[in-house]
Amino acid sequence: MQYIKAIVFFLILMTLVGQLCQGDKYKPYIRLVTGFMLLALMMKPVAYVMNLGPEDITVFSNMASGSTESSFRSKAVDSYKSREEKKIKKILASYKIEAEEVEVDVDDTKDETEISEISVKVKNEKLEGKKVKTVLLNFYNVDESHINISE
Repeated sequence: MQYIKAIVFFLILMTLVGQLCQGDKYKPYIRLVTGFMLLALMMKPVAYVMNLGPEDITVFSNMASGSTESSFRSKAVDSYKSREEKKIKKILASYKIEAEEVEVDVDDTKDETEISEISVKVKNEKLEGKKVKTVLLNFYNVDESHINISE
């Protein structure tokens, strides 16, 4: 809803700027610049839905710079791992569990990258260990034996 409000506000502002422009000489340039700004504004929710972060965008920009397929794949896997580690920390924080360190191992031998193992370091393994396993089992489709909790 916030994105829709921002886009509507920008369209109104764009119309106002277009009306304030006196001659026809600068209108195409103003339309071009505001059009690019509108496009950038509209890409924000698309990137959010696709769960793309700044590190993903740099991976895709490196692809255009002529990097090899294997280096692109390794950068994409590293980006995926770091994004999942941040996501796990957020999930655990929502349950008031402070994860000191999170490490994700992935299986990228298939077409689709899957999480193969999750290692979480918490302050008190006895109190929080079972809760962490339950939360991660409910969220990720990983065997219980592949979730390692340490202190």
